[in-house]
Amino acid sequence: MKNFTEVAIKDNVRFRFSDTLSGESNINPAKNPLNWEAIEWEEAEHIVEIKFEKGTLLKAMIDENKEKCLAVYERSKTYPIPKNGVIYNSDGSLFKILEPPVLVGNIALSISENIKGNGFGGLYPTWLSNSKGDKVIGISIMFPPKYRNRYGDFFEVRELDLETGEFGEVLQEGAI
Repeated sequence: MKNFTEVAIKDNVRFRFSDTLSGESNINPAKNPLNWEAIEWEEAEHIVEIKFEKGTLLKAMIDENKEKCLAVYERSKTYPIPKNGVIYNSDGSLFKILEPPVLVGNIALSISENIKGNGFGGLYPTWLSNSKGDKVIGISIMFPPKYRNRYGDFFEVRELDLETGEFGEVLQEGAI
């Protein structure tokens, strides 16, 4: 078993890196996400670890009740785009692989056809407020590449219920 060193803690998820590192010597290799190999969290007084292939980029968070963990993978062979959003149960078992929904925000509605999301990414998942003022998890759903323009890649951020895996209202939208 490899020795891991803590990199960062965000929303009760620890990002860990491998003892086999790559990167320039003048930069802390732990800060290079290409060196990360696992996320972990505490559940019922033991550590739950989810390992993934080195070189995968990952954003993850746990819900407030610590019952589900949402992970958004990039460059993953196990969870490639478009099915790169995954919900884990608190014990680390797989709950659901997310399927990008049909986009319903103002940008998508301004186009004359139904557009299915092309995967998950961007700076999300994160905590946001919905129209009722409730604190919710927002996940970014990317438009297919054919909709790129001079403003960049379009996206919409939707509320995600981790208990059901269902998408809710549009929280933000734009281009990156």
